[in-house]
Amino acid sequence: MDNDLALAVFPPALIQSIKDKLNTTLKEKGYILEVNEEELNEKTYLLSVSKSDGLTGEKYIFIPKQNQDNTWINGYLKDSYRKVNGDGYTDNEIPIFKLVGPKTKISYNTIDVPWLVKRIIQYRSWGDVVNPFDMFLNSLPFSDDLSEEKIQEVFEYTKDYVKNRYEGYVDTSSTKLEVGDYVRWERKTRSDRNRYGRYRQGEIVRQTPSGFFVVNVDGEDKPARFKPDYGKYMGKRFKGSELPDDFWEPTEREG
Repeated sequence: MDNDLALAVFPPALIQSIKDKLNTTLKEKGYILEVNEEELNEKTYLLSVSKSDGLTGEKYIFIPKQNQDNTWINGYLKDSYRKVNGDGYTDNEIPIFKLVGPKTKISYNTIDVPWLVKRIIQYRSWGDVVNPFDMFLNSLPFSDDLSEEKIQEVFEYTKDYVKNRYEGYVDTSSTKLEVGDYVRWERKTRSDRNRYGRYRQGEIVRQTPSGFFVVNVDGEDKPARFKPDYGKYMGKRFKGSELPDDFWEPTEREG
């Protein structure tokens, strides 16, 4: 039967009834999910909301709030291997979601905080020109869908997140380490790594007259010693709360 014949023969009320029944069935089977905008307003930072009368439907871009149960997002992730556990903030990454209707497809991405902080620190240690905001833009997903005002808001959100939650290691030349730094380095043998863990780590407590740094290794009674060398790099711990006040300010090459 020609498609147009049904539209010409069946009463409009019957056609609408069929559409309603189909829509209800698709929702019951999970193929179509209605976006709970009230929930998004309550539990997320809404970065972008756009609605259309066409087939594309609505579009929401949001960051789920921290320190709350964000497993409600899994209701929109039925066809995805990704699942949200706890508040969704893992490994120092800021999750950002894009939710598109009417079939409610959801895209998930993150701001890679460790990458961002490490690159800023490394470029500065090399004496290069650094613009942290540009680096942030390179790590920001869905930026084409956000206004300049919202991008600036996410930048401020990221800075606050780093200050309050970030802790990581950056490979640093041992010649730039100082007493009081907390460092880690990889164990030499595979058997030791399997037995005791991948890294030895601890605080540099003093430097001997011969130039050796002495490290109180966590969980070990005997301190470790190493001599600084331009070719020797170690992981130095950085906490967001300990980063300098001008960390996010752009710099220029000296000279």
